[in-house]
Amino acid sequence: MNRVSEPKLVVAGRECLLSELKACLDWADWCGLAVAYASDAMTRTLLPDFKTFLKRGGCLRVLLDAELLSTDPGTIWEFSTIPGDSECRMYIPSEKTCRTLHVKAYLFAKDRSYRCIIGSSNLTMGGVVRNHEANVMYEAGHSDAFLADVIELFDQLWESPCSVRPAVDHTILDAYTRHFKDSELRRPSPRDQAVITGKWLKEVEKVLNESVNAPVLVANADIAYVLGLLAGKSSEREDGVFSISYVKGLYNANTPDEGFIYAAEVSDTRLDQADAIRRDVEGIVKRLQQTFKRLNTQDVVSVRKMGGDFSYRIDISFCPESGIYRAIKPHLDNWPRENDRLIPSLPKDLLDDRCRDQLLSFLRGYIDIRSRVAISDRAGTEGRLRVAISISSRAREFAQDLQRAMQDTLGLSSAGVNLLDGTSRGREHILRIDPVEIVKHIGSKQFVSISWKQMLVEDFAKYNEEHFGQ
Repeated sequence: MNRVSEPKLVVAGRECLLSELKACLDWADWCGLAVAYASDAMTRTLLPDFKTFLKRGGCLRVLLDAELLSTDPGTIWEFSTIPGDSECRMYIPSEKTCRTLHVKAYLFAKDRSYRCIIGSSNLTMGGVVRNHEANVMYEAGHSDAFLADVIELFDQLWESPCSVRPAVDHTILDAYTRHFKDSELRRPSPRDQAVITGKWLKEVEKVLNESVNAPVLVANADIAYVLGLLAGKSSEREDGVFSISYVKGLYNANTPDEGFIYAAEVSDTRLDQADAIRRDVEGIVKRLQQTFKRLNTQDVVSVRKMGGDFSYRIDISFCPESGIYRAIKPHLDNWPRENDRLIPSLPKDLLDDRCRDQLLSFLRGYIDIRSRVAISDRAGTEGRLRVAISISSRAREFAQDLQRAMQDTLGLSSAGVNLLDGTSRGREHILRIDPVEIVKHIGSKQFVSISWKQMLVEDFAKYNEEHFGQ
């Protein structure tokens, strides 16, 4: 679409701004929100619409101001953990930038068409429904100069060093929640509020500096994720150059739903498999690129499509002075090789209770490569649905360590994590996990980065609870 709509005034109210937001989510396949404040009440109001949007394969990016302790921590957590292709970031200005995020922008896209709503409304009940607010809604094609400027502004804010991912480091969100509650309980004067805000900003700056300046596995969840990916299914082509194999089988073969990710009796999620796998790989590559940028390395990642629609190779080349490579090399050196293929082991330092976030990041990297969410892994022909994680037949100790880590460190029950030992059959080991345990103790988004797998894990867990109980 290249037509340009007339600018439209949109005021707060259930029949105005709220209905426009719902209609835009129903129309779009990409949504970017950048707002100063957001509340739990408004998030709950729109949550069914966001979930439906993500179920259709939509992409959601939410940027919320965190400097002034006004956004509800529950909202940040909700957007950080909602299953699907979604990500939430907290905007925390540093002493160098000193610029508060005060934008109220709601952006939507489908194919090459865009809609934006920009004005005074925050994502709160007051901003969307109750207050006197004024916003302009504008719709145009991809070539429109104004829309291009708006998208560029969003991208700049999203990629800013001040844009922090709470889902990666819970320490930041925990600190924010503590200071938010302090501010809420004390109802401070403007002077006292400035003191509380100052303490919060100093604490978060310390946390961020420690993470960036200490590129070691136990101090940096991003680095743990990289090592988890390499543990998945990789080979070392030469010193510092690795190839990760990402290969999936055909879903629903020899059925009317062949080539679609779909489990009719369990979930209404239905996605074209080739498109989903492509987006999976693109997501992994983008996460690696963001990590390299954030840690200021010259490491390079690229992707190559192999035979068929479901086979890719992700290549990572670490530069010799890379802090990431220095952190993971001692572990890689301890992993045996089989025809250049790495046989992984679980780093023991990740089993410390203080390293839960790093352990989860390592597992998430591994699970992104080696997990399967399919009805075929259920117990028996009509038993509980399970999520499967495959492990090389040569890595029996690694399989056992993964099982112990999930039980002892992450709190899953012994009945919820079953290890099928493939040694006697010369086949891969399989960990089968009850999705109810995943949702209860880990959370689908912390368990796996692949958006459609997050949604299926949630749906599988709901199915198990409805048919078999807890």
